[in-house]
Amino acid sequence: MTVVPVEHVYLDEDVPLQIGDLLKARGFTVHLPRDSGTVSAADAVHLERCSREGWVLITQNRRDFRRLHALWMTLNYWRILPQPHGGILTVYEQDPLLPTEWAPAIDELLQGRQRLDGAMFMWRRSSREWQPQPMTFM
Repeated sequence: MTVVPVEHVYLDEDVPLQIGDLLKARGFTVHLPRDSGTVSAADAVHLERCSREGWVLITQNRRDFRRLHALWMTLNYWRILPQPHGGILTVYEQDPLLPTEWAPAIDELLQGRQRLDGAMFMWRRSSREWQPQPMTFM
């Protein structure tokens, strides 16, 4: 089985478009809701689209996507959903300097990695570290 590195990312509607530009400059294919037919869609629709396409979802909506991550992976474990989602990246702290700091952090995490299926990571700006997120409803 050939393992394909992460190349495609999807920016949720709450992510600044500047992050998409910065990621494109780093070689990623960036998908947006306006191009994917998911403008104003529910969070679960965004996650389902990314799962179907094999894209990593990038969002600032940490709280809702932690819940969806846990639910999705539980349903996958029970074999109700056929596959894990394509991966979720989120951020803990938000501020105006985020795009120029977060895009390189995303690139660093994804560089050389072989897919993030079923994984969720949260970037902490204060420590400049990615933290794996557990599958809990807390």
